[in-house]
Amino acid sequence: MNVDLLIVGLGNPEPRYFTSRHNIGFMVVDLVAKSKRAEFKDKRYDSIFTVFKLADKSVCLVKPLTYMNRSGISVARWVKHIGEVSCNTLLVVHDEIDFPFGKVRFKCGGGHGGHKGLMSIMESIGTDNFARLRMGVGRPEVRDRDLIVEWLLKPMDKEDLETYFDFIVKILPSIDTFIQYGIDRANNELANILRDRKL
Repeated sequence: MNVDLLIVGLGNPEPRYFTSRHNIGFMVVDLVAKSKRAEFKDKRYDSIFTVFKLADKSVCLVKPLTYMNRSGISVARWVKHIGEVSCNTLLVVHDEIDFPFGKVRFKCGGGHGGHKGLMSIMESIGTDNFARLRMGVGRPEVRDRDLIVEWLLKPMDKEDLETYFDFIVKILPSIDTFIQYGIDRANNELANILRDRKL
């Protein structure tokens, strides 16, 4: 199977986590798949995946089944499959507590900022040279790390969940732009989307 680009959504595979902020990576790739009429029905490399074509590129959406803190196990096997890793071949979608909800940014390379999923991927593939889509979820007004983790993992209420889904749908065009043209144009697209959202 030829793959030009991997888009990996980070999350935990148990149903009790599906509507948590920590699973926003899964939510994003689920909605990308839905927009392309693709289905997550195949399993490979400790993940479920689906493939679609956009323009001349074969794009593989991946949801690791290894749990967030061991995401690198699956991602490393996919990277070996495609034969290379760069900001043009691997995009990881993850929750970002240092961004408030509504702030989103594509980024190439950099540290993990304490995010255990990113940490696992960087350790497993031996590089930070891959793209990220940092989805702001904010943080609770507490400093205790255990309480922050508890907040990230608990299910959102119906109203918050609908707000997140609506927001993700609005930014989906920027992912198409990333696939076709790369990070700079994708971030420009995001800026336009977010500016229009504030009007």
